Amino acid sequence: MKKIISFLLLVFIIHHYSAQSINLGNHWYTNGPNTANVTAMEMAPSNANVLYLGTYSGVIYKSINKAQTWNLCSTEGLLDFESFPYGNNDGPSVWGDYHIPRKIVINPADENEIYVLYGSRMALRSFNGGDSWEVYNFEFGDTTLIRDINIDPRDPNKRLISLISNNTTTSTGVYQTMDGGETWNIIDSLPQTSNDILHNIVRNPYFPDRIYITYDFHLYKSINNGETWEGGLLSSTYLYTNIYFDPDNELNMWAVDNTVFFETYLSKSEDGGETWNYITHDTSYYYDWLSLFMDQDKKMYIENRENIYKSTDLGYSFDIIPYFENKDFSYLYSLYFSYNTFTDPSNADEIFFGNLYGVHTSLDGANTIEPSNSGLNNSYIEDIEMAEENTDILYAGGIQGLWKTTDAGQHWERLTMSEIDWVKSMGKNGDTLFAYEYNKFILRSFDGGETFDTIYDFSKLGIDKENLILYGYTFNELYKSYNLGETWELLIDFNSNSFPYGTEIIVDEINPNNVYFGSHRSTDGGETWNLYFFDFNVKAVDPKHSQIIYANNNQGDQVYQSTNYGITFTKIYDTDTLSYYSQKIKDLKVDPQDSSRIYIGTIMDGIIYSQDFGQTWQKLNGDFNSRAYEIIPVSNEHKYYVATFGEGVWMYDTTYVGIENPFVSNSIQDELTVYPNPVKNTIHLQTNYTGIGRVSLYNTQGQLMKQTEMEFTENQSTEWEINNEQNLLNKGLYFISVEIGGARLYQKIIIE
Repeated sequence: MKKIISFLLLVFIIHHYSAQSINLGNHWYTNGPNTANVTAMEMAPSNANVLYLGTYSGVIYKSINKAQTWNLCSTEGLLDFESFPYGNNDGPSVWGDYHIPRKIVINPADENEIYVLYGSRMALRSFNGGDSWEVYNFEFGDTTLIRDINIDPRDPNKRLISLISNNTTTSTGVYQTMDGGETWNIIDSLPQTSNDILHNIVRNPYFPDRIYITYDFHLYKSINNGETWEGGLLSSTYLYTNIYFDPDNELNMWAVDNTVFFETYLSKSEDGGETWNYITHDTSYYYDWLSLFMDQDKKMYIENRENIYKSTDLGYSFDIIPYFENKDFSYLYSLYFSYNTFTDPSNADEIFFGNLYGVHTSLDGANTIEPSNSGLNNSYIEDIEMAEENTDILYAGGIQGLWKTTDAGQHWERLTMSEIDWVKSMGKNGDTLFAYEYNKFILRSFDGGETFDTIYDFSKLGIDKENLILYGYTFNELYKSYNLGETWELLIDFNSNSFPYGTEIIVDEINPNNVYFGSHRSTDGGETWNLYFFDFNVKAVDPKHSQIIYANNNQGDQVYQSTNYGITFTKIYDTDTLSYYSQKIKDLKVDPQDSSRIYIGTIMDGIIYSQDFGQTWQKLNGDFNSRAYEIIPVSNEHKYYVATFGEGVWMYDTTYVGIENPFVSNSIQDELTVYPNPVKNTIHLQTNYTGIGRVSLYNTQGQLMKQTEMEFTENQSTEWEINNEQNLLNKGLYFISVEIGGARLYQKIIIE
């Protein structure tokens, strides 16, 4: 009888809420949060204005103005996981669509000739500054693993490569060319075995005839530009990385020293690498160092798992750089001890940092540091939260920090630079804010993120917004607070060390006394509990019908629905996946304006939604990637926010992007380059076309703001003054359209 009543109730609700199709067209846009998990970054030796960087998502960016703005290089030809699988699964693709760059090498004489190295794959090469790519395996076979490339700055035709061969026709070892790569010869005096793995080729920039090659257990050197080699300089227990040199003494060297016991030290050699000694400071020489950079003025910058330090006395004492204090750099640690710090060769005080939190620049030797992430769209967002009554205010938290927008995603402000697992807000404008700093504590703000304090180290938080009550979980215990976290009282100790994937504290909006935590239920605000009341883990309660509950299984890849307060459940969605990550469900949300609409955010399969209480499902179309973790629907305003893991937050908002936009749906974005971006007055436009083009500027409502005709020459920039005192434009997001040669090109710009 109970099943019949539940079925009839659901039929009535579906009939009462006759759903309309969600037809958003192709009008999605993103403008951040701008940052990147930088895995490789390099400055062109021939032009200090040109920088390239690689990201954990696998894409490459380029700057032509010293990191003020970044432009995405072509993705065509990059090593994608479908064409170049990683082992027997696609595991790493949760971070992006392409393999992760380990190092970028630039021809010292040509800023447009670049090589991208992957450590465990062949290399990629571009002769046009990243506009196109080709696989470059040095004619040694597709199974050859390119470890490093070194180009002689005095004669770029002289080059060295280190490679590991997985085929029978090519030998592992170091090869040399004297003709720019036309012919290669293996260096017989260097090891040719995979047992002692090749790593880096390091040339002393001040005495360039001196070259060092690092292996797992040995260091080899040449003092005559590779004509002869000396080997076996180290004992069999060390791997030396990040080697740097004294500009005044060719025998002085410093390096991070990694032992087979995973301990890392700072070491120095005063005899050209023959012997090494630990540098002691503060009574210890073990600081868990990850990597090192030393500039031309002998100032050192060294990184461990939580801080970046600076030394002005050659490593005998270090001071923490406050900007990077207590940050988690462990994501970089797993990637070949990657560290991307360098200075302008002509000015040691102009320093560039590339790390998990993006690109950061300083003009005064790291005394003051500013982010330089304009144009970088590689933020890993795990949770988004919207203010209760102001749908333009949104918070976004993820691996690289916590951000806030007050204009529906046109501009983002970074509130904190630390890993945020989730974010929750209260109040009309979301001024009361809670965010969980992963594995640490909850950050709390009463002023919309201007200032924070910390409260208990809860990993889960549930909010009764009607009565301003908090529920917090930590170490098997559930607590309750009546004063927004000032004091807490223990409700229950679950005596269990394991909760299934995605367990959350859910408070029923209609009846806040109904509190759910995993498979447990309380009907009196947490005072008493029905333990293991469900066979599933509650993810959401229908905001209009308390009896409708949504839950998932322990594996987090199926959704179940109950229409009778959890007495019985019916499976309504199964990911049905073959993916290594199982396309597990990251978030489940019921539309507060129309509860017949249910949205599922997944790890690898985009946003899945139903408009009939889960009876049928379809995928939400959008320009965002498949790693769409969460969606916030504001269906009464026809506005949607999507949090992606690797491409920031995507918006669909008719307030800012007009449905009748004349160019977004049928034009090409990649073939128009604009800089600087953001812009104040004059902008440079560059296309692949030659001829007269009509240039138009639109606001986000699709209104034409300015229009002119300009002459373009292929791959050359043309100036356009778009903002002046006579025609002052409001700050914000705009679209530039160029109609030329039968094509319509466009780009998004921000006017400051």
